[in-house]
Amino acid sequence: MQAFGTAYRLSPRERQILELVCCGQHPKAVGNLVGCGYASVRTHLRRTYKKVGCSGVRELMIRFFSEAHG
Repeated sequence: MQAFGTAYRLSPRERQILELVCCGQHPKAVGNLVGCGYASVRTHLRRTYKKVGCSGVRELMIRFFSEAHG
């Protein structure tokens, strides 16, 4: 996660949310886990999509796992 986050210049919160989503947590549950609202989670995810060049959570996860294990 650290190398991926550094490569795409993700903020600590974006990394935290990405990690939880990649572990199978639904974005609505992520908000409860990290102590923020669902709208904030969506904002962090949208910023992450833009930085990584993805259009959604599935594509983001594919990119993350292919680069992490590629």
